[in-house]
Amino acid sequence: MTWPEIQEAIKKGKVVIIPTGSIEQHGTALPMNVDANSVNSIAKAVAIKSNQIVTPPLVFGASSFWRKFPGTMYLKPDTFKMVIEDLVYSLLEAGFRRIFILNGHRPNIWFLDPAVVDIVDKYWEQYKFTIAFSAYWDMPGVRDELNRLRKGEKGSMGHACEAETSLTMYLQPELVRENELKKLKPRKVIWDWTTDRPMPQVYTGYASPATTEGIMGDPTCATAESGKKFFDAIVNKVSEFISAYATGNIDKYVLLK
Repeated sequence: MTWPEIQEAIKKGKVVIIPTGSIEQHGTALPMNVDANSVNSIAKAVAIKSNQIVTPPLVFGASSFWRKFPGTMYLKPDTFKMVIEDLVYSLLEAGFRRIFILNGHRPNIWFLDPAVVDIVDKYWEQYKFTIAFSAYWDMPGVRDELNRLRKGEKGSMGHACEAETSLTMYLQPELVRENELKKLKPRKVIWDWTTDRPMPQVYTGYASPATTEGIMGDPTCATAESGKKFFDAIVNKVSEFISAYATGNIDKYVLLK
């Protein structure tokens, strides 16, 4: 978009969607850009379907857990929060008043929450805006759709899993190492995209290529056909919310009034 087109979008009160992802390992069969590419593709499709607008993605996220895998590029949590604040502030300053951050990398959520609280604390009195955020798999109705469409059992969707492998096979098939995919074995997880993560979370250090291939879930049941079904269902459900958000029909989602 050109700046005059963006100015017109501001005048119309458009929602602006900010996709956030990561550059990190996704096993031996998938590229490093899975999170960034998937969330960006979803966000762009949602913007088109809901007639809103989307920014370029923030491709780097909180990925230090995978730091021992070559190629992982991450932001420290405080840096990530500051980048989010600066990007949102620049949009507020330009005139946007409805902002939605669509996340595609689970750990980012832990830092988006305090970042958004800080943004509200600092800027709401000046700009009187609305801001919301969510991972795309946590959006209303998405879990039900994933459960309806999945081939694997609970535990098949975690990281470099049935869902992410299927989406990548659909969105960027040329980057999937099919020969490596055939060698992989399922590594079911106790949590799943369609369930809340169990607490407490326990850390015993960093993951390493010496102890794991970097897979959580079951990529062996992934297909490009499933990827398209997952993608379409996610886009439809996220678009439903964004369309409601654009008209202010969000009372049931408001945390504090």
